[in-house]
Amino acid sequence: GGVTADKENTLTSDIGNYYSKKKVFHFKRNVVLINPDYTMYSDTLMYNSNLEIAYFIGPTTIVSETNSIYCENGWYNTNTDISRFQKHTLLKGKTQKLYADSLYYDRNKGFGQALKNVVLIDSVKNIIIKGRYAEYWENGGTSFFTDSALAIMISEDKDSLYIHADTLRLDFDTNQNAEYFYAYNKTKFFKKDIQGKCDSLVYSLIDSVLYFYNRPLVWGDNSQMSGKKIRAIVKNGKITRLYVDTNAFVLQHDTLDYYNQVSGRDIIAYFKNENIDYVKVLSNAQSVYFVKEEDNSLVGVNLASSSDMRVLFNGKGISNIIYLSKPKASLNPIKKVSKRALYLRGFKPYDYWRPKNKYEIFDWEPKKENK
Repeated sequence: GGVTADKENTLTSDIGNYYSKKKVFHFKRNVVLINPDYTMYSDTLMYNSNLEIAYFIGPTTIVSETNSIYCENGWYNTNTDISRFQKHTLLKGKTQKLYADSLYYDRNKGFGQALKNVVLIDSVKNIIIKGRYAEYWENGGTSFFTDSALAIMISEDKDSLYIHADTLRLDFDTNQNAEYFYAYNKTKFFKKDIQGKCDSLVYSLIDSVLYFYNRPLVWGDNSQMSGKKIRAIVKNGKITRLYVDTNAFVLQHDTLDYYNQVSGRDIIAYFKNENIDYVKVLSNAQSVYFVKEEDNSLVGVNLASSSDMRVLFNGKGISNIIYLSKPKASLNPIKKVSKRALYLRGFKPYDYWRPKNKYEIFDWEPKKENK
């Protein structure tokens, strides 16, 4: 067997050769490099004692107190603790795993730069983040992903939330517990029961609250919600409440090709079984509601305003509107209402922006606008 040692490193193997001119050790089979901070296991390893760099070929594992690294090709500078890992690379921490085709890693800084087929898996928060480029700070810092970045929030019923943006970021504490998730620039998301778009998104993993910023749009079933900003309360992977702040607007496309509409200063939407159950409209509430018979024939259009409203939903959409204070309401034959009066200020359906599946969240620009 081969054995070599310097001030900090001891290296053993079944077969060992030393090339004195190049000052290179060549080790094969059951190679073990022991350092005070880590232990390396490899199939084949070359060690340049001048450069203090270990080159490894074949399955290699480096284990320390805080993490472990696996790869099948690469090098490690034993002096600077800087390394490059390639081929089936895996960096495994306390609660996260980072996969990549190539990983540059500075152990002292706890910094990693990953390239191609990058995947971060957080087993505690049930989050998967993918991209073609990523940077990772493991010691109480952050990680961010770009280039086809995708986040998957896995729920108990396997109805996952898919999020895409130009840049995705995950912040975590000194114990590597994920705390906040960010999506920046051209954010779109898809879940079977709810979809949306906004410029930026923040998900607090501490209290399970989603924040949507800069002209957010959220769709559920045949309804659309919009406002200056939107906040969603999540429980067991499902949205239970949605707060729409400032210039809040809800529209619902009915079966007769009309749009029921509700607007106000703020709106709170309550969900039941992943569908909107009812909506509270707070301050300056207005509504346009198309009243129909049981056979779906149109009775007329209800135009109303009130300080506050409660809007009830059923499986088909809006079923009733309750005016809570100072109401002004009238039921009118559709022929006697001007076309302009059928639409509240701020009315604009954005179905052409709506992602129909998890793949369309990568298409920021809509293919065509509603006519």
